Amino acid sequence: MAATISGPVSCLSRIAVVTGGARGLGLGICKQLASNGVKVVLTDKDEEKGLDAVEKLKQFPHFDVTFHHLNVMDSTNIASLSEFIKTKFKKLDILVNNAAVPGGIVDREKLKIFDVEDEKSGVLSNILTTGETYERAEECVSTIYYGTKSMTETFIPLLLSSHSPRICIPNKSIQKEIGDIDNLTEEKINGMVRSFLSDFKEGDLRKNDWPTSLSAYIVSKVAVSAYTRLVAKRFPAICTNCIHPGFVRTEATGNLGALSVEEAARGPVMLALLPDGSPSGLFYDQTEVSSFTIAVVTGGNKGIGLEICRQLASTGVRVILTARDEKRGLEAAEKLKQSGLSDVIFHRLDVTDSSGIASFAEFVKISFGKLDILVNCPS
Repeated sequence: MAATISGPVSCLSRIAVVTGGARGLGLGICKQLASNGVKVVLTDKDEEKGLDAVEKLKQFPHFDVTFHHLNVMDSTNIASLSEFIKTKFKKLDILVNNAAVPGGIVDREKLKIFDVEDEKSGVLSNILTTGETYERAEECVSTIYYGTKSMTETFIPLLLSSHSPRICIPNKSIQKEIGDIDNLTEEKINGMVRSFLSDFKEGDLRKNDWPTSLSAYIVSKVAVSAYTRLVAKRFPAICTNCIHPGFVRTEATGNLGALSVEEAARGPVMLALLPDGSPSGLFYDQTEVSSFTIAVVTGGNKGIGLEICRQLASTGVRVILTARDEKRGLEAAEKLKQSGLSDVIFHRLDVTDSSGIASFAEFVKISFGKLDILVNCPS
């Protein structure tokens, strides 16, 4: 059964646009929104699959679902959809920016070797990826970041015509929540994305310590997380949140995920139908506000230790990078931060010094109250 959301916001006469709605998670979100009485405009760049999806949903007599062709990389397409919504409904209540492409090809046969039970398989897929060309990277960034940005900016006026506007963005579990929100600017986010694409084109991702696997996907999701908070700050009347729906069994994941589409769609639908006065600018993990996972990596200033820090941080883990060499440790942490991985901190640690280990353990206890992951990787 689809999730039914209770709360003071009535779903009657509410209008939703869902991008990438023809299959997988997007289709699941459309189905659950429609089951809650929302009028859904299912959009997708694949017109044939989009029309087929709407026909399938019409099997449910009370569902009100319409298809509209949309490529989020095409500003003319976006303008056409906006005009359609404005003419037909005069407003938009819910925008779900779900459209995405991976930017590479995950080797699913290799992935099957691992006993993957939850979202952390994202770490594994990062090292099991091929075919990351510049063209794919550019398409990925254009779809996930610039597409989300263009859709949001175009539909802001129609959302502001709603009494209870919502923006929901399904995202990877990255949580690049930049603490200094007052100084976060669109220019900084755009600059990070441009810098990444420039380095990718030159074939030098290590120059600024970008991720080297699923790099465009990760950087795009980092940018979207930051942009979500920026929109939430600029438009407090619009409840805007990011959500990681979980590792979903879809065609895109080779049906290897831990969650069904129905289970994964519950979080985004919950955010789309949040009661008035709900918080904005947050990152949710499925149906709960996400809290950081804390990891300690010893010998994290170079080699495999540094790569482990990078991949953990790219999945939303708050990483304490430790090394015996303070200068090199600080430099490594700073490079990761410059690449957009802001939740990395350095702490000096000599694993042969018992008093130093005890002091470090006390630091972790006082600062975080817990430790989730310990990676012993002394160089």
